[in-house]
Parts: sequence; structure tokens; C-alpha cells
Amino acid sequence: MCPFSKGFHGASFMQLHGIFGVLLTLGIVLFAVWAIKHLSKDKLKQLWVWLIVLGFLGSVLLSGGAMSGKFGKFGKFGKRGFDKAEKNAVMQEVFKSHGCNLSDEEFEQVWEEVKEQKKGKKKGGE
Repeated sequence: MCPFSKGFHGASFMQLHGIFGVLLTLGIVLFAVWAIKHLSKDKLKQLWVWLIVLGFLGSVLLSGGAMSGKFGKFGKFGKRGFDKAEKNAVMQEVFKSHGCNLSDEEFEQVWEEVKEQKKGKKKGGE
């Protein structure tokens, strides 16, 4: 996991990552097409170096946070990086706040039922 990704979660960092990617692309295109014709050599070199460096560094530094550390699970952008134990603890607290005290075993049974129902709906069930 990227050392910079801790605490960087969500779509906003994916957008920042994209913006830095655009800066990198803009730096390359600007150097290759437009700037050659319109800028002096020194000004041209200074501009494209800054755009490429900023774009590259920004993309690299924010890429781990943009994906929330889930590089192998495509489609998970913007999801918070909780593990199962953290999710279960939060859900159990919500249940308790509504007056539903479940043991760990009962909670696991409910959780399995919920997962099965979600699978059924995704496959075209009820």
C-alpha cells in the first residue's frame, strides 16, 4: 500500500489524481505541439518541466489514496478502507442503539443472511 494513502480516501482524491494526470498530459502536449511555435526556448523548457514534474508527482503521491488501497479490486474507488471487524463493530453498535442486542454468533448469522439476499438481488432474484 502506498505510504501516502493512509487517510486519503474517496472520490475527491480520485478527482485530484485525475487532475494531476491531466496536468502531466497537458505538459507533454503543450511541449510537443503548441509551445514549440509560440515560446522562446528558455520559457518553453521552464514551462514543460514544471507541468510534467507537478503532474507526475501529484499523480504518484495521490494514486494510492485515490484507490483507497484496493489496487486489486476494480470498481471499489471511493470506498472507505474498513476491514470486516471494523464494519461488524459499527453495525453492532447501530443494532444496539436500536435496542437489538445480538451475540457475535447471532450477528454472524444475520450478516450471512444479508449477504445471501444481496447476492440473490444481484443475480436477478426478487
